[in-house]
Amino acid sequence: MKRSTPMKRSALEDFLEPARVRPRGPALPKGVVHLPLFVAPDEQLDLVVGALELGTRPRGGFFLCNNEKTEHMKMMNLGRRTEGPGCHEGGPVPEAWRALALRSVAAARRLEPSLPPMDPDVCVVNVYTALSKLSPHVDVPTRRDPGAPIVSVSVGLACDFVLQRGWGKKHKAHTVRLCGGDALVFGGGA
Repeated sequence: MKRSTPMKRSALEDFLEPARVRPRGPALPKGVVHLPLFVAPDEQLDLVVGALELGTRPRGGFFLCNNEKTEHMKMMNLGRRTEGPGCHEGGPVPEAWRALALRSVAAARRLEPSLPPMDPDVCVVNVYTALSKLSPHVDVPTRRDPGAPIVSVSVGLACDFVLQRGWGKKHKAHTVRLCGGDALVFGGGA
């Protein structure tokens, strides 16, 4: 990824946790694949630099997202979304990010063949702080293809990601510890 604005990599390196081998986590539901340490540290830095450059644009950059589902979180939408709540047409998804999404889905499909292929055309970048909160919600890519995979790439500090098939107590919650460099892919029936 070519950078148009020079940034000090040493300042960004403090943002990333060192890669380390982790034990395999708990079994996940069908259609959910955790890819630990999937994104190399240099590629993580490129993602952060690219997001900062795109996020500082006067139009279409980061905005503060405080609503019933989120608190103290910055968000940026890229690509084209033509249906459902939050319709928008942001700047294009960077080609390196599209390639990372495709690579993530290909790796996940080797482990979980039920995952369908995808054409990544929408990207949401969330920036969390220690005060940030994201309440339970449903991620559905489109009405015409509700099983299309969703790729989540984590950069920075570790966090817990909770997945649950439904809202009722009969649905078991699955917690995945995500660290910098992890990818999580879910789709199909998930």
